[in-house]
Amino acid sequence: MQAIKWILLGFFASMAHASLPYVPLDFPRDEAAHYQNIPYSFDRLIEWWYFNGKLVTDEGRHLSFDVALFNPAINVKGRVYTQPMLHMQLADLDNKIGYGVAKDYFLNEGKFATDKLNITLKNDYSLQKKIQQGKEVYLLRAEGRQNNTVLKFNLILEPNASFFLINENGLMPMADNTNSYYYSIPHFKTTGTLKLNDTTYQINQNPGDSWMDHQWGDFNLDANGWEWFGVRLNNGIIANIFLIFNFNGNNVIGGLANVILPSGEKRFISYQEMEVIREDYWLDPELSILYPTTYRINIPSIGLSFTNVAAFPEQEKHGYWEGYCEISGKYNQHEVSGFSYTEIVYQNPTLSFFRRPVIRSNRASMILKRG
Repeated sequence: MQAIKWILLGFFASMAHASLPYVPLDFPRDEAAHYQNIPYSFDRLIEWWYFNGKLVTDEGRHLSFDVALFNPAINVKGRVYTQPMLHMQLADLDNKIGYGVAKDYFLNEGKFATDKLNITLKNDYSLQKKIQQGKEVYLLRAEGRQNNTVLKFNLILEPNASFFLINENGLMPMADNTNSYYYSIPHFKTTGTLKLNDTTYQINQNPGDSWMDHQWGDFNLDANGWEWFGVRLNNGIIANIFLIFNFNGNNVIGGLANVILPSGEKRFISYQEMEVIREDYWLDPELSILYPTTYRINIPSIGLSFTNVAAFPEQEKHGYWEGYCEISGKYNQHEVSGFSYTEIVYQNPTLSFFRRPVIRSNRASMILKRG
């Protein structure tokens, strides 16, 4: 975890509290990297490309995965330094077992195009957008080994949804007067292969459903945590829900529900118009952090309420909880079901931007107060 300490301690501890200027998103340019040749200047920037998905192998095994490439950048007197970090997870949903691999890299390793999506990081990772058989596809390859776990992904992702700009224009206010550019592509038809240790699985007969996030900005979460939900329901609803809270009093200080309704209408709903109840906590035995495994989320303005339940608790692999969850609920009094990927970043001394002692709650359930 040494690279995490270098990146996040240096990056967040010295972050200037300034507001990133808004520049309208322009694709394909903004699918690419933003650490240089960008239409705005910066001192420090953090950026990531993130995929998650639900898969069924040709043998009938049910899996979920996530792959995230982080690329923090620091501009020192006109010279930009980056230090990538790669996180991968695979969950065996049938047997409720999770696997994770994290890899750190040296300064300025990797090739990050700035005019189109084309990333290569040694022999470990590549992400490209191409035309194959007349269709636009994303080609994702990622592999690594950590301890006794080997993971390798070679996936073809065909978008079944368009760019979903978060906060309507693609720029979301974060904590401390900072901002994040942010868009999602919530559905990809997913095929290809993946390898777990000595076994390779084909994903062809039953294509999976994947999600992509691309986020970059000058935001500072040094004193704050977050919870994120990438929700996909069987009636066509898509929801990207992001909550930011501080650790002093557990006050929610920011966040947004970005929702596509079955009609295709897009709604952007403040955290102040949502009720989020956390319960059924799981205590991580290594980090001594309590993570909720059940969320009850109510958004009255659109008639949506649902329960988000972890497929199994043990899905923390990289100092934060990230995993597959199952959803049941109601939309305008009609029953709905689906799934989400959920990310929970709580106060954690192993991540260097959380430098205070871990605070644990003994309460069985908790409602974070709206600030």
